[in-house]
Amino acid sequence: EANPFDILAGPNSLTVQSQFGVYIDQLQGDLHVVKARSEEDNVVLTARQGSILVNKVEAPLGVAALVASDSVVDNLNDANSNIDARVVSLAGTSGSVGTVANPIEFNSSLQSEGGFRATAGTGIHGVETAGTLRLFGATVTGAGAVNLVVNRGNASVADLILPAVDNPEIRTTLGNVTLAAADSIRIADTSTIAAGGFVQITVGTTRKDANAAGAEFEIGGQIDGFNVLVNGSVGRDTFTLRNVRAIQGTTQIELLGDTGADFFDVQPVLAAPLHINGNDPLTGPDGDRLIITTAGTLDLACGGNSILVTSTVGAQTSGAVTWENIEQLDPLSPSAGSGVTNFTGDNGGTPTADVITVVGANVDGRLPDGDADGAGEFYLVCGENVIPVRGTRTLNLNTLAGDDRVTIEPWADNVAPGAWDIDVRLDLGAGTDDLVYGNTTVIAGVDEAADGSVAAVSEDIVLAPSGTPGAGQVRVPNVATLTFTGTEDVSFHLNNGAAGDSDTLQILGTNFDDIITVDLTATGTDAAPLVDITRGQFRLLQVEAFTNVSALSVAGGLGADVFNVTPGAISVFIDGGDPITLGNLPGVGG
Repeated sequence: EANPFDILAGPNSLTVQSQFGVYIDQLQGDLHVVKARSEEDNVVLTARQGSILVNKVEAPLGVAALVASDSVVDNLNDANSNIDARVVSLAGTSGSVGTVANPIEFNSSLQSEGGFRATAGTGIHGVETAGTLRLFGATVTGAGAVNLVVNRGNASVADLILPAVDNPEIRTTLGNVTLAAADSIRIADTSTIAAGGFVQITVGTTRKDANAAGAEFEIGGQIDGFNVLVNGSVGRDTFTLRNVRAIQGTTQIELLGDTGADFFDVQPVLAAPLHINGNDPLTGPDGDRLIITTAGTLDLACGGNSILVTSTVGAQTSGAVTWENIEQLDPLSPSAGSGVTNFTGDNGGTPTADVITVVGANVDGRLPDGDADGAGEFYLVCGENVIPVRGTRTLNLNTLAGDDRVTIEPWADNVAPGAWDIDVRLDLGAGTDDLVYGNTTVIAGVDEAADGSVAAVSEDIVLAPSGTPGAGQVRVPNVATLTFTGTEDVSFHLNNGAAGDSDTLQILGTNFDDIITVDLTATGTDAAPLVDITRGQFRLLQVEAFTNVSALSVAGGLGADVFNVTPGAISVFIDGGDPITLGNLPGVGG
């Protein structure tokens, strides 16, 4: 091997066979290989000043290494394998390995597990003719593409694998990368695919049965390209996307299902958007299914009828995940270590009158790892989007600008009081915004009854303004606490008590001189609220409406408060509180 046999062979002139190794250097001109075979060792062929034109090279137990200063090409221009070996290693230094019209065919991992690697100046075009291709690397140094195809041939399995060992790389500075396999494609987390153009990954193009098991994709590692497209096949495909990084400005990664009920299990991609299109499910009662797993916070953005999912880990925020034609969305969740779900209205852009509803519910009861209660769980409804969420300990909801309406209905029961256990923090931003406790809008599959807050649980609700206009808390012992800012109107729609519960409402003043006006004959609108809380020229908060409240109490704070009350259908109890000072006239001040 250290001392190869130097030759000057003419056209179609090299035929060599050895029990052990074959090591030959063509010193000048093209090397035409009719047949080169090593029974037990390697075949190493070099063309120092030309190309290698291959009819047949065989190293069933070893390495077939072909290195040309120009190109390595198929001399027969047919679909049969040119190179059979455990490991196939090809280099076309200034030219190509194969061509677009005439790719070089090979059969690697012939009698034991091996693989394939290639380098070239202007392109790599190859076909694994039978069985699995383990790809160790493919690099194009100039302007050219990488095109690799795995055919089934007479093999039972035909996968394309970038294994975890040796950090496999596919690189082309100015070209595209196309990978295709008959069965599955598996790309390890340690892999790198970097293309100056697009990256296209395709499997199972010959499948016809939409009811049958389809292709499998397991994709990880760094993937950079102008656009990355992963094409499924006919049948029930499985797409798994884990630990994928896009560092050099990938515009989008898209997973595209075909006919068949496909399964997508993905993580948001660092620095690149990810789009999933289930396409036509055709078969299966549940259609296409999507699982999104985050490594940090769960960040949701909504505006109109679109939804974006991102995740933040430390200082790094992923690209957005979007989807279409998905019939079954599994509950989303922040990581167990985070427990934080963030929601932003307006899609972070043009001010929109967001209408957002959060309904606490057992969203994961049908799943194998689900539970029997709604602890940390809810549906978030934004436009036509219904997003199930679980594993949340803190919910931050910011609707930004616009006249927004946010409805919160916590999950609760009498078996485990306080088990919802979500710290809800609301910033409704600029505009005239409404916060509603208890849902009264029918939402298919979420809240069909739409009868206000949860039934069979008695709720003693406390509304506590903070003294800053639009800010305060809604405190419901053993149920939830909502902390809010940027809120002009608050309403409470409670259950009708048919299940035996009784709900009350207490409205607190602040530690300043408040004017609290209660008019139970008002229409319960923005212009005619039931309760108005002001301080001087500032409106702190108004209670626009409430329903099914069995008793109302109003309590002043430490200031010299004024109460204006117009009674109505329910009793009202007024507690003047403890004033800091008395007024100048006898009897004035409390």
